[in-house]
Amino acid sequence: MINQVVIFAGGKGTRLGLNTAKCLADVCGKPILYYIIKEFTNQKVNKFHFCLGHFSEDVLNWLSKQNIDFTYTIDKDLDCGTWQALKDAEEFLDETFFVTYGDSVVFCDLNFMYFQFLESKQDSFMSVSNFDAISSNFYINSNNEIDCGVSNFVEHGISILKKKSLINFKETIKSFSDFFRFQLFNKVHYACANYYQINTPEDLIKVNELFTKFSTESYYNFLDRDGTINKFDENLYKFMLFEPTNILEFLNNDDCVIITNQPSFSKNITSLERINKMNFLAYQYLIDNGKNILFTNTCLHKKYTLNNDIFDCLRIECNCRKPNTGMLEKSSLRLSISKDSLFYGDSDCDEKCAKNYGLKFFRMYN
Repeated sequence: MINQVVIFAGGKGTRLGLNTAKCLADVCGKPILYYIIKEFTNQKVNKFHFCLGHFSEDVLNWLSKQNIDFTYTIDKDLDCGTWQALKDAEEFLDETFFVTYGDSVVFCDLNFMYFQFLESKQDSFMSVSNFDAISSNFYINSNNEIDCGVSNFVEHGISILKKKSLINFKETIKSFSDFFRFQLFNKVHYACANYYQINTPEDLIKVNELFTKFSTESYYNFLDRDGTINKFDENLYKFMLFEPTNILEFLNNDDCVIITNQPSFSKNITSLERINKMNFLAYQYLIDNGKNILFTNTCLHKKYTLNNDIFDCLRIECNCRKPNTGMLEKSSLRLSISKDSLFYGDSDCDEKCAKNYGLKFFRMYN
């Protein structure tokens, strides 16, 4: 697993009415940067590099009080842009690292993204979300590749980069996002999750409301995927046809989390890319029908014959594969979950998982 993340934290909070760095904007009594760091440490990423600019002393003063391993660089030109800021950090970077922004809390399954990055054999990897959003800034084709066309996806806010791609890239650009416009036909990762950005005062108010809810015991819907959102089909990954169940007849309006066992890659049946795409189709189906999906947790593990390759660490017993409760426990790092929350599933395995965690269970019959 990658153990370093670079965070662009050089923006000023002028539009938010702040006289300090944007990354220090208050969310429920803590800087938004606190929640960004927490997202990574909760997923076992423990090295941080901060690209600082405006109000760097304020940010460093706050960072000095946090129990984290970090380095930093300060922009020589405060308007240099995120690409130059990243290049200036080169000496501090691991060979492979995550990149994210200091004004957005991004929900993303980093483990899944990392293994799909390895599968892609690329030097860079971008996560995308919000299909056909007003703010779409990339065109992703039907082969899950960055392409030329009318923008239909948003850069989700977490990327993976190899240091050599930073060194070898010779085009003149200003923003890190623009780097991916030169990576035509690179595969992408569908994040299947929300992100929470603070560009305006209205954004900041909304993010405070949401994170207040996340920290207060609340009702959520936890959904199995195959047999619950889409019909179970043994040939699902052969034909990649998403056929919805009648889940919408039963699903209430509480926020949702998808938790799904997907051992087919470990069993050499399909690719991580196809599992990720099917997750997206399930996620988008619910979004299109008015449901709010906070994030998706996927267990890729299954004890199976080892292939003597980099993916053998997935062919093991784990605590996240249902009926174990690891994916629910992972969800609880983001959410305060009421025991009156509902778990929707179609199997005894799902029911046992719900029971083990103390949730109510609703069985789907398809």
